[in-house]
Amino acid sequence: MCSEDVTQLPNVRLRQPSRHWGEDGNLGISDDNLNYEWYRVLHNGWQFIMLDSNSRPNYTDCSTYYPIYLKDTHPSKDTLNGTAINAIACLRDYLHPCDIQHDVKIRKCEDEIQYFLPPTKPYSAFCLSKVSFYHVFMTCNFHLA
Repeated sequence: MCSEDVTQLPNVRLRQPSRHWGEDGNLGISDDNLNYEWYRVLHNGWQFIMLDSNSRPNYTDCSTYYPIYLKDTHPSKDTLNGTAINAIACLRDYLHPCDIQHDVKIRKCEDEIQYFLPPTKPYSAFCLSKVSFYHVFMTCNFHLA
């Protein structure tokens, strides 16, 4: 079930495919220190979602060396609810776009999409894309890092 006690995923705005490892003095994002827990992916009132096989990032995109994306298509927001669904996320490296895989979960709480994420290999991070303005964010007292 959904809970108000969900951690904000750090550096959401830097996880977009238009951002690159080492760009603008950015030392890069690494999710090797994540805890196994639910994460919200909001930034400045915008909902982000994980990239998928239709928008697979290139090596060094998303402010990381090894970007991570969903192996299959991201579930539609309309099909998600408070019950978590299982998905596989792929680590993108130079030669093998899905050699390392991570089990993740996706759910929708209220109108917000959230992810249960594991720690990853060093210098790898989950990639996100901004998709919609999150109106409920403006009416709730969520505190984002």
